[in-house]
Amino acid sequence: MENNTLIDLIKKTRSVRRFDESVPIREEVLRTWIGNLRYTSSARNLQPLKYKIVTEKDDLELIYPLLHWAGYLKDWDGPSQGERPTAFVIQLVDTDIATSARFDEGIQLEALMLQATAEGWSGCIIQAFNAAKLVASLSIPERFSPLSVIAFGKGIEQIVIEKLVADGSVQYWRTADGVHHVPKRIAEELIIA
Repeated sequence: MENNTLIDLIKKTRSVRRFDESVPIREEVLRTWIGNLRYTSSARNLQPLKYKIVTEKDDLELIYPLLHWAGYLKDWDGPSQGERPTAFVIQLVDTDIATSARFDEGIQLEALMLQATAEGWSGCIIQAFNAAKLVASLSIPERFSPLSVIAFGKGIEQIVIEKLVADGSVQYWRTADGVHHVPKRIAEELIIA
């Protein structure tokens, strides 16, 4: 993407759940994005968030079954072979520094996603996963508590933003042709007079 304004990036940054598995994302790219997170705001400037990068095929296969994809799509178990992410980044809070990272967590997740979009990659923030098995599978030290798993890869999913319908449902859906539809509230609903 070229000459993106921030609003363009925000509009293009979507939760992509299907990827071209034949296009791997290099660990160096992820390291750069994570390195850039040091410039984000941090509550009390504690900077308690740490990240585990996973790009090795065997580790990807360990993590994949521990994730729960797209809760509103009840008949979909997640990406099929060939459509799975080529990297995971696990966001962890270092409990030796802080017990939580409530504000930092979201700020850094959005910064990761915006960087991915700006460089032509896609991602999906996953917070439904088996944390105990994840920690055990990757031998993560006890002091690090996982908050999110971010799936990254070259997105192959078409996503359409829809106006929230009259019934007010925020549930996304996928049509028979595989297009993912995401309802969003109109701007006037976000502001209280």
